[in-house]
Formats: sequence, structure tokens, C-alpha cells
Amino acid sequence: MVKRRDLIRLLEQYGLKYDGGTNHDKFKSDDGHVTHVPRHREIPDKLAKSIIKQAGIEIEHKKKGM
Repeated sequence: MVKRRDLIRLLEQYGLKYDGGTNHDKFKSDDGHVTHVPRHREIPDKLAKSIIKQAGIEIEHKKKGM
């Protein structure tokens, strides 16, 4: 499980900006990638990987649990 705040920090590090949302937070990048992050304290690893992929982020050295 990945902590939601760690995932959001990663998205923001790569330039995605918060764009509102009700049940999910929406993040947009300058090049058009959009991803949604559910509002749960912890996010399953598989979902976190999918969110990172949707955001267009490629991580060479993946952190433990991502």
C-alpha cells in the first residue's frame, strides 16, 4: 500500500497540478496527461502504478511499494 500523500507529492514533483474533484482528486500535466487519485489514506500498489503510468511518469528506481 502507498500513502496517498506520498503519491500526490510524486505527481506534483513531476509537474502535475491539482484540478479539483469530489470523490477523486484530478491532476493535470502541461502536456495533457490527466489522472485521478481516490481519496483514501492508502492506495493499493497496483492502482498506484496505474496512476503513475497514466500521469506519463517513468520511474527508473522505483520506491519500495510503488
